[in-house]
Amino acid sequence: MRRVVLLVMVVLTTASAVRSTPIAAPARLRLATWNVAWLDRAEGGGHVRRSAADYERLRRHAGRIDADVVALQEIDGPGAARRLFDASVWDLHLTGDAGNRQRTGFVFRRGLPVTRHPDVADLAVGSRRRGADLTVHLPGGDLRLLAVHLKSGCQHDALSADREECAILRRQLAVLEGWIDARAREPAAFAVIGDFNRQFEPPDRFWAAIDDGDPPEADLVAVTEARRPACWGGRYRAFIDHIVLSRKAAGWLVPGSFRTIDYVPADARFEAVLSDHCPLAVDLDTLRAPPAAPPRLRPDEAAAHAGETATVCGRVAGATFARTIRGQPTFLNLDRPHPDQPFTVVIWGDDRPAFGDPEVEFAGRAICVTGLIRLYKGKPEIVVRRPGEISTGGVTDPPPGRRP
Repeated sequence: MRRVVLLVMVVLTTASAVRSTPIAAPARLRLATWNVAWLDRAEGGGHVRRSAADYERLRRHAGRIDADVVALQEIDGPGAARRLFDASVWDLHLTGDAGNRQRTGFVFRRGLPVTRHPDVADLAVGSRRRGADLTVHLPGGDLRLLAVHLKSGCQHDALSADREECAILRRQLAVLEGWIDARAREPAAFAVIGDFNRQFEPPDRFWAAIDDGDPPEADLVAVTEARRPACWGGRYRAFIDHIVLSRKAAGWLVPGSFRTIDYVPADARFEAVLSDHCPLAVDLDTLRAPPAAPPRLRPDEAAAHAGETATVCGRVAGATFARTIRGQPTFLNLDRPHPDQPFTVVIWGDDRPAFGDPEVEFAGRAICVTGLIRLYKGKPEIVVRRPGEISTGGVTDPPPGRRP
């Protein structure tokens, strides 16, 4: 009898050790986000009433994401998440506000080594949604993740707008910026991911506030920048779901890995019971060699590199401060004046004080500008917000008296 007891104890001890041993953390991690639109734990319950077949469609779509970590929004607790993500494969970390039917959180591959942090409860302005905070331990270093679902209704209005939705978003912005600045002073890479309910298109001041490069690690990259959503046939003008990476995390970004996981055509007629959000995903390689310096381009080469970060060099052939246009932009047109310019540098009015009088300072000068190339009405441009993004050092100026 004693031998039987000992044998049982050995078996139980071994099984326990197997269950508790974490999987080897991958060097390459797929990170995704998905607002599942009022995912209730029960069939026929909640704001979006779904049948068993609807849950199965969502479950199949969750499988198409094929990620290691997925940030989730609008989740009615663990029971709802488990309807899409099998407990034998996925572990959970949801915010602790159990009475909230729109919880935020993560699912991640079972056994992936993580540290769970307390909720960022101050994001729940007006008893709304908290932020879920999680660190994933990877071979190339730790990745701290914050999943958010911010206030809706102020997607593109001025943050100063006198409306309740914008007032709430302003308060959430202060909390979010505080979290980002605190993480930027720490050694780990970090990312903020989820439904920001905010379009980051220039001259958006929400994006400018969090991407201020102070501390330096808070020089952020939004992988959605200069892209147009393809979700549900491309009906949306701009992204409100975002994956935002710190400088170190951006160095891990695998080029060309960003994707939107669109719904299959056969599911189009079930849109009302699926989600108005499509999952977004990127790949991070924590052992990736540091990225090479951005390519150096002529102004007439820039259009072919839209969506890429590059350095564009040319001579300012026309400079205008458009003070009467919304956002009060300054335009520096390279090589040829408007409307024939092959490339434009844009400085928005809120950023202009840091540059002095750029239409005077840079007029006729040869400059280089580094940033993300975007197309506006078919013309390439780079939006700059900090003086360090424009350089004249090492660029040949014309002899005195010969500036155009």
